[in-house]
Amino acid sequence: MKTLKNPLVVFLVIILIVIFIGLSLYAFYKTLTITGEVTLISSLTYIGSTIAGLVGGIVASAFGVELPDDQGAGLTRYGRKTKSLGNLVTSGEISSAEAIKDPKNLKEKLGALYSWVYIVIGILAIIIWLIDDVPAEMVKNLASVSLGLILVIVKNFFS
Repeated sequence: MKTLKNPLVVFLVIILIVIFIGLSLYAFYKTLTITGEVTLISSLTYIGSTIAGLVGGIVASAFGVELPDDQGAGLTRYGRKTKSLGNLVTSGEISSAEAIKDPKNLKEKLGALYSWVYIVIGILAIIIWLIDDVPAEMVKNLASVSLGLILVIVKNFFS
């Protein structure tokens, strides 16, 4: 299958994860260092929540892709799902035969990194939301969006 390179999609997917990491870490820092109510600029809260949904949607979409022929199980299945996500990150396509044949596993590594960044930050947001009396609104939004999407990601991984 021929892969159509889409540099705009690749750029947007990479920029989204970088902004997601930065905004999340900023909100975590503010929540954990300020006692009392944490007020972030409202536009940051909206942007952070939107980006959390987009990044989670990208991961959920890639993990929901139908695998060709032998779907495999366990680590084989995980590798194929992360290669699909890595293919999106590197070429702008959600799936292709080329992604499955990637001999150096670069796409699998990028897909795994992308998915683990989302899952770890989502879990951190949930933990901070639970342990902090007054977390920033962005942390609460990130936690609730991540919780919902992590459930979808896990469901798609096993379906």
